[in-house]
Amino acid sequence: MKLRIRSGVIHASWFVASSLAFASWAPAATVQLAPSQDNTLIETPAGNSNGSGDGTYCGRVGTLGGGTRRRALMAFDVSSIGATSRIDSVTLTLEMAQTSGPTTRIVSVYRASADWGEAGSVGSGSGAPAQPDDATWLSRFFAAPWPSPASGAVNLSYTLPQPARVSLTIYDAVGRVVRRLTAGVDKPAGRYATTWDGRTDSGAHAASGVYLACLVVDQHAYQHTIALLR
Repeated sequence: MKLRIRSGVIHASWFVASSLAFASWAPAATVQLAPSQDNTLIETPAGNSNGSGDGTYCGRVGTLGGGTRRRALMAFDVSSIGATSRIDSVTLTLEMAQTSGPTTRIVSVYRASADWGEAGSVGSGSGAPAQPDDATWLSRFFAAPWPSPASGAVNLSYTLPQPARVSLTIYDAVGRVVRRLTAGVDKPAGRYATTWDGRTDSGAHAASGVYLACLVVDQHAYQHTIALLR
């Protein structure tokens, strides 16, 4: 299910309306708030996101998507509401922009207990590779390969929500294999961290340039760019 958010306060299709009761001498007031940030949690091992994409998504995708889940995130800045005000009621309004059929859908809303990020990833229901500080399925703030740019070793991490066969390979800008870090290894669910030491399979130092770290989990591939400066 796709939920669309329009920018701006007045025309936002997602908003909170709060009836505020001030001191006994003050009349009640209504405040309309547009989301201050929004994102979609996309169930992928390498951490896809949709921080700057059109709309947010929730629910479970079909068989072509492996039956994976989507969770919409939204945040509201309530700093304009005075600290001494009392909130009597809150109304959340959503606009459904896309669905798989006419069946009635029930959308549950939960309070997030910790902060999360919204960065520049742009995708649809499958999302796109997360950018630094994007919220992903298993990370509140995604950490891309670091340092960037690098002059030597590069740190890489990924999380497997379920057991999978994993390959992790470094390619150069024209698609040639530079270094095989993990080649078709069956791994249990969990978080993994590894380091590319900036060398090729032959042991030579890789030249300055742009490289791709390609993670293949079962049949799904995810890529992140690495800038190497000598």
